Amino acid sequence: MKTTIKWLFFIAIVIGCIYIGFRWWLPTKIIAIHENRYLIVENFPVLKANREKWWRKNESYLKSEYNFSSAYSDGSYTVTIFDIGHGYEEEIPDRDWLLPGGSTDHLLCFDKIISKHKCIRKDNILMLINKNGEGEVTFDSY
Repeated sequence: MKTTIKWLFFIAIVIGCIYIGFRWWLPTKIIAIHENRYLIVENFPVLKANREKWWRKNESYLKSEYNFSSAYSDGSYTVTIFDIGHGYEEEIPDRDWLLPGGSTDHLLCFDKIISKHKCIRKDNILMLINKNGEGEVTFDSY
């Protein structure tokens, strides 16, 4: 009996490591960019250092493809990266365990999407990139 439990535990650890390793090496997929400042991604790097490396590696491509750097005349910009999570959602209030909710403050909605599923959850924020007029870039990971 103890041997069986040890083997099951060992197998669970191995499967967990394989899953984590698989997720670690998946490439980041850019789903969309909205309003030249909200980047929606899937499989974003887990570690802060890897997130910054990803940004620096892809920054010129993102600038040329999505033109977010033209946000302000001095060249400064702010880009917020969100995880797609469970995908785009309808703009409906969250259900409360006691009372029906009325607020949709937990959602960030994009009016240019012509669908009832046009919002993402604000709590899916992964990283905030700020570049000031002097060219200094700061990263905040969540």
